[in-house]
Amino acid sequence: MSQNTAPTDREVVEQLQIALKSVMNWVSNWDPNFSYDPEWPETKDQASAALEEAEITLNRPPVSLRETWQQKCLDLGFEYWRAPDAHGVTCTPAQAVEFMQDALGVEVEIK
Repeated sequence: MSQNTAPTDREVVEQLQIALKSVMNWVSNWDPNFSYDPEWPETKDQASAALEEAEITLNRPPVSLRETWQQKCLDLGFEYWRAPDAHGVTCTPAQAVEFMQDALGVEVEIK
């Protein structure tokens, strides 16, 4: 992760997974103390489920930036078209402006 960018969702999941594994390792060393707590079995199950979900998430193939923006186009109401030799989208100027503002993070004006 670069110092100038926010962590990706994947990096956040990796960091949380590492932290939770560390906590669970620490707890396992003190297990006799925790095993007397009536809430421990439920807490342990929740932590185990979170670790399993993190593993599933990290093993999922990453979604490409292109797929993300294609979905954004559909969410904004762009119309998808397909021809024998090409495919694309049709949108209004307002939809294009909204899309570009989301993509660029700045105000957009079409002249």
